[in-house]
Amino acid sequence: MFIGSENITSKGFRYKKYGTGNYSTISVSGTNFTTTISCDAYSGYLFQAYATTASGTVYGDELSFTTLQITPPSVVTLGATSVTSNSATLNGSFSEGNKRFVYL
Repeated sequence: MFIGSENITSKGFRYKKYGTGNYSTISVSGTNFTTTISCDAYSGYLFQAYATTASGTVYGDELSFTTLQITPPSVVTLGATSVTSNSATLNGSFSEGNKRFVYL
C-alpha cells in the first residue's frame, strides 16, 4: 500500500490504560480501519492510529475514552401468592444491568 510517496509497512493502533507506562499495539489492514480491544470496566484509555514506513512511524492525534461502569442486576423479592395448606407461588423480578449473570 502506498500513501504519499512511501510504502506503508505496518499500520494500526496503539493504546494504554491511564496511569500505565507502555502502549499495546494492534496491527490492522485496509485504509479505513477499525479494531476492538479488551478493556477493564470504568477505566480510561488513550489511543492513536499509526502508520510505519521506511522513514519511521507517524501517529495520528491521541484520543481518549472511558469504559462504562459495571451495573449489577437489580433483584426484588416479591410476596408469596396463592398460598394454600400445601403450596405457594413465589414471586420476584429483576432488571439485567450490564454485568453478566452467573447462575448457580
